[in-house]
Amino acid sequence: MVGGSDDFLFNGPKITGQIEVATRFGPNGYRFKLAPTADETFIINDEARYYEGSTSGWWEMGSGQTMPELLRDKDRESTLEECKFSMS
Repeated sequence: MVGGSDDFLFNGPKITGQIEVATRFGPNGYRFKLAPTADETFIINDEARYYEGSTSGWWEMGSGQTMPELLRDKDRESTLEECKFSMS
């Protein structure tokens, strides 16, 4: 497969087992690991978001999914806001 997960990994998955990403921006942060699958895609592992405030720390969001939970949270929050707006 052209353009699959192996193309993103230095010398393929035997050398580079996963890609790890962590970023912080102000009081917020986000981290995840991308692991290759047999069908040349990625799964998301160790996904977490960070908040520094009254309750600081990393909040684990899950592992093994193909779509980021952060996007699902965003969609859920948008739906909740739309419901609140339509009820006013």
